[in-house]
Amino acid sequence: MSRNLAQLIAAKKVTPRVMALMQQPAVEAIEQLREGYSNDAGLLTDKSFVFSDDMKSVTVIPAVGGTATERDDIQAYGDALLNALISTPACPKRLMAIAQSCINGEIEELDDLLLQLEKRVSNTIYVPLIVIVLALLVLLWCLNRFG
Repeated sequence: MSRNLAQLIAAKKVTPRVMALMQQPAVEAIEQLREGYSNDAGLLTDKSFVFSDDMKSVTVIPAVGGTATERDDIQAYGDALLNALISTPACPKRLMAIAQSCINGEIEELDDLLLQLEKRVSNTIYVPLIVIVLALLVLLWCLNRFG
């Protein structure tokens, strides 16, 4: 049985997998929804984010009634992300900042939101890469000096 974000929050079952789906996959689902409804989709709430039974995908189903602009969707996404973050024991500061930026209107387009989320994901690989490169440089220096 699929469950929406509001149900997962109420049951205290917001897992790291749910949080992963609430990032790029959820925003991409909002984009698809907006394309399918000619940018005239209904309002989004926590109940709009529906997760598959196997927790491998998320779909976005707007609430009945009302129309929403892209800005409204971004703000609703920020609200949903913030609610999910608050209900998890580990609350990443970067995601919290993104949620606040969505709510405050600092992020105005879905493409900008995707870039912010991608930056968060891609930044995590730089530290291990820098460590590996430095270790190789030290190894080359040692081999050159003592070899």
